[in-house]
Amino acid sequence: MDHNIFNTLEAQNKILTQQLEALNAQMTRLPQQIQVVQVPQNQSQEIRCELCRGDHSNGHCAYQNNSFKKNVFIWKINNL
Repeated sequence: MDHNIFNTLEAQNKILTQQLEALNAQMTRLPQQIQVVQVPQNQSQEIRCELCRGDHSNGHCAYQNNSFKKNVFIWKINNL
């Protein structure tokens, strides 16, 4: 094999080895980085209506009939 070809392949092999080592180091740090990014479950809870347990704030229920509106009104008065 030509000496220049051997040197070129050896240089490419060295570069690839360095890149693999850098990737391995990143992969080793990845679990710690993921833990930093994750939000604790108790902080990621959505807003829940206390009246219907829907995914909206209290008193903004979509299926409001007269009886329900009366209950919302009473709830609002009691929770001011």
